[in-house]
Amino acid sequence: MRPAFLTVLCILTFLWNSVKIYSGVNNYMDAATMSQNMGPFLEQVQEKMAETYTEEQQAEAEKMMVTMKDQLTTSNIKTSSIALLISAILLILGGIWMWDLKKKGFWVYIAGNAVGIIAPAIIFGGGIGTAIAFMCSILATICIGLYAINLKSLA
Repeated sequence: MRPAFLTVLCILTFLWNSVKIYSGVNNYMDAATMSQNMGPFLEQVQEKMAETYTEEQQAEAEKMMVTMKDQLTTSNIKTSSIALLISAILLILGGIWMWDLKKKGFWVYIAGNAVGIIAPAIIFGGGIGTAIAFMCSILATICIGLYAINLKSLA
């Protein structure tokens, strides 16, 4: 019999990764628009920073904005969307197998998280890739730990 905690984790996995699939498809389809809108958005951010930052901080922020604009290309957004879809599919597949109390689901779940952590670092590189990978690794570590608590229930 499946523990209630494992049931809740699996349901959350299905829901969250369904949203990620929807988001991945939308991001892929709108990658060009997202990339084009990044310039004006970053300019607005710079204007807001100019109000509160010192000149030295503004110069550093401007370097970061240029780097971000260079990294958030249509191609990178599309590639990132594909990686997001692969990650989400692996996570759902792992969740399905853990729902059926199969231990291989746990390992597939870890693989899905690995894709979600490593892909942004490779695709975007630099500060954006590192930041995304770091944030993803925190959530992944927590979720993998929660699933690991249920390993004894998986065959």
